Amino acid sequence: MRWKRLEWRFYFSCFLVSLCALLVFAFFMSAVLREFYLQETTKNLEAKAELVKAGIMTKAGAPPAGTLQQQCLYLAALAKTRITIINAQGTVLADSEKKPENMENHADRPEIAAALRGQVHAVGRYSYTLEKDMMYLATPCFPSGQAAAVVRLALPTTVFSRALATVYRQLFFIVVLLAGVMAAISWILARAISQPLETMRQGAERFAQGDLQHKMTIPKTPELAGLASSLNAMAAQLDERFHTIARQRQELHTVLDSMAEGVVAVDNQENIMNINPAAARLFNKAGEEVTGRSIQEVIRYPEILDFISRIPAAGGMLEDDLVFYQEGREKTIRAQGSPLYDERGDKIGALLVMQDITRQRRLESIRRDFVANVSHELKTPLTSIQGFVETLQDGAWQNAKKSREFLGIISKHIVRLNAIIEDLLQLSRIEQCEQGKNPEKQKMLLRPMVESALQLCAENYKGKRQAWTIQCEEDLAAEANPPLLEQALVNLIDNAMKYGPAGMELNIRARQSEQEIMIEVADKGPGIAPQHLPRIFERFYRVDKARSRKVGGTGLGLAIVKHIMLAHKGRVQVQSTLGQGSVFTLILPANE
Repeated sequence: MRWKRLEWRFYFSCFLVSLCALLVFAFFMSAVLREFYLQETTKNLEAKAELVKAGIMTKAGAPPAGTLQQQCLYLAALAKTRITIINAQGTVLADSEKKPENMENHADRPEIAAALRGQVHAVGRYSYTLEKDMMYLATPCFPSGQAAAVVRLALPTTVFSRALATVYRQLFFIVVLLAGVMAAISWILARAISQPLETMRQGAERFAQGDLQHKMTIPKTPELAGLASSLNAMAAQLDERFHTIARQRQELHTVLDSMAEGVVAVDNQENIMNINPAAARLFNKAGEEVTGRSIQEVIRYPEILDFISRIPAAGGMLEDDLVFYQEGREKTIRAQGSPLYDERGDKIGALLVMQDITRQRRLESIRRDFVANVSHELKTPLTSIQGFVETLQDGAWQNAKKSREFLGIISKHIVRLNAIIEDLLQLSRIEQCEQGKNPEKQKMLLRPMVESALQLCAENYKGKRQAWTIQCEEDLAAEANPPLLEQALVNLIDNAMKYGPAGMELNIRARQSEQEIMIEVADKGPGIAPQHLPRIFERFYRVDKARSRKVGGTGLGLAIVKHIMLAHKGRVQVQSTLGQGSVFTLILPANE
């Protein structure tokens, strides 16, 4: 089994080291005890050998041979040791275990040879006579200064082995007992060291999971206490930095989300890293859906993609106005791009800031057209007035008939100038209402207002003998400014009657839905071509300029209608077919 926990690893390491040291100690002790026991046995045999020599030898020499065997048996019984007497030629003179005459010459035995040289020698080997392992000790006997005989004592090694076995068993029990004690001590040490580390590991896991408010318990060990304190300090610093980063990121997101400009950040592979809501709305996308995707998948406009590809090579700020078509409409954005760098200064992508200036450009175009149209509309009557005045000054005033004709034309152009100026002033007042100066509103019935507007216009076009119908409930009412709403309706009815043919049928219908009130002016006139419909509410825009001037229009009527409805938080819309007529609809909010 593979142990992975630190306490088990430390426990087994400590225990194995201790066990190895204990085994080395036991091995050393067994060797020392064996050597000690061997030395003691040798000394014991040597002492017994001296006693045997003293018992069997006299000063005059060895006892008679007849009594030597008996003396050897007697002394062997007392010493509990095998005794052998060997002469200088290696012949066995007496032996306590075997008959001497049956024993071979012992001159070649190493202990005998050493004893004959005057040395006390001990050796262990297998005895073929007794057929067992024996330990021999031979000592010389020099009764008269020469080697007369050798006394050899022998013990079976089984006696020696039994004695050592007893010692080894005791040593084994001691080793097992010490091993148990060491195992317990190793476990205690392992737990004492691993438990604080395990506690710190669990604390580090909580830090990794984001619980930086957690505080580690400080262990009593100075080193571990320093580590725990350092981890607590690190967690506190990380918590503070994470809060700072989160706050800065939230501030950045708030700034980006509140920006009217679109912001897109892409990496070096042109994958979107970040996009704010304004940019997502600009391309009709959701920010969370496009993050991480390629910019080519999200933006399909070559002008923008080409601009993004040029940013990294620019080296600095890149700015350009880009024009493209979205859903069939021309759109203009002011694009600013700059490379993105990391903290080491390496280029990691590009930043694109886009400002939708379509409305601004359109307003600029309208403003230019307005100035040109106003200049043209004013210049035409003024030129005519100036021409007729100069003609009168040159003498035409003397012709009464011509004078009256020229003055009538001058008067007509002055009336036209007054009408244009009056419409411009009225349009200016309505625009002020749009910009915050809301018109005064009141609850008003729509049918009397429709009848009044229709009657006012019908007086001007009696000769055309046009017919009209009104479909409006008597109690239908709306919150509006009566003069302004009537002016808008008058302008629509007047246009219908003015440009409609004689005998045309005109239908005015007012109705209410859940959220809106609609007033429709439907005619059977010439209709309006589709290409003119998007612009007919612009100032001085005319579908047929020659005809419009001929019938006396200022070119501001529909623009006034549009701005009156915007001041009421409503709108005006038109549906028209060439040769079949037009339907203009005033739409007011019902809950205003």
